[in-house]
Amino acid sequence: MQTRPIKKNEVWALIPARSGSKGVKGKNIYPICGHPLVAYSIITAKLTTRIDRVIVSTDSDDIADIAKSYGAEVPFIRPKNISDDYSTDLQFIQHAIDWFIANEGGVAEYIVHLRPTTPLRVPLILGTAIDQLKNNTTATSLRSAHLAPESPFKWFLKDQDGYFRSIIEGQSNETINLPRQKFQDVYIPDGYVDIVKTSHILQSDNLHGDKMIAFESPFCIEVDTIDDIQLLKHHVKKSSNEIIDQLNKFHTKKKIDTRNLRHIGIVTTNLERSFHFYTHFLGLDEVSRNREIGNYIDTVVGLDQADIEWIKLKATMDDTLIELLFYKNPKSQFSLPDTRANKIGLSHFSFTVREIERIYDSFLSEGYICKNRPTTSPEGNVKVMYCHDPDGNILELVEEISIKAN
Repeated sequence: MQTRPIKKNEVWALIPARSGSKGVKGKNIYPICGHPLVAYSIITAKLTTRIDRVIVSTDSDDIADIAKSYGAEVPFIRPKNISDDYSTDLQFIQHAIDWFIANEGGVAEYIVHLRPTTPLRVPLILGTAIDQLKNNTTATSLRSAHLAPESPFKWFLKDQDGYFRSIIEGQSNETINLPRQKFQDVYIPDGYVDIVKTSHILQSDNLHGDKMIAFESPFCIEVDTIDDIQLLKHHVKKSSNEIIDQLNKFHTKKKIDTRNLRHIGIVTTNLERSFHFYTHFLGLDEVSRNREIGNYIDTVVGLDQADIEWIKLKATMDDTLIELLFYKNPKSQFSLPDTRANKIGLSHFSFTVREIERIYDSFLSEGYICKNRPTTSPEGNVKVMYCHDPDGNILELVEEISIKAN
């Protein structure tokens, strides 16, 4: 067998963060006390002195950008065919190993598998786990688990006749009633830490082998449902947490560079009537008229089959524009009914900004709603995104591409 390049004694953290969560939408980037869920595992790994590199494996460009903003490496985008509900840990770890060998000529001897859904860990405990596997030359892997509070040896199965019987063949019902101390301890696997040896995976095509060190972890919160999210938020808010402190220190937010108020949009029920009011009564001047229909405007405003006509106005001594909008197709399908873009009245505020892609990532990481990823206009001169402030007001952020080029 051909020798594969293993970087002896190196330890890399590998954090899987796919985009297709079904139980909690966007689970891996769900905001927990101001930071996305995946950031907790990233920062914990960076604080673990035994870990040399922190790598996120994801199929999502959005998650990749967020992970990078917290200091992780995302050297590749994971293929979709190994990123669905039925994909295995072995598949994404094998993919990472193969990628590093092919593209960097080698891979770490140890891979620390950290699931984002177990966000609260202690770096020193991770270091202890790494040392245990490094110091055991015969072990093939290490997995964490915590002591089961109730022994499954005292559980029942129900047979076809409707009677309970022990899950242990030959164990009597009287034996099940014995104190739990009479039964062997049982451990529940958790996501606190798994560590694998790349040499074992390359030689055997399985993750853990038959010499898996039993690492007893502290009880940990694992996130699978929205109730788990609420429990986690409560726990983080009520307790002093080293990881939260480090997250806040590490991820110092760069102030958004908002250049100016670009315009204020007002959705009208009758465009010409409103035009008459603003020009004849308020004395504003007409700047331009336009109409937009098609995929671009659907993507930007978050509506289907949008057909918009608008007039831009301005005061004589002010460059700020008023944009009167009329939605010619009121039966559009609303993507967000409570904050729809064609709601009559004050529609949105528009700001000119710089670095709109970074702003988009920041909005996602903070849990704010974005109707669309920054989208280039058909003319190619601006990128536009619609988003919401904390109260649901619609903001249109525009980056002039010529500004970005300079």
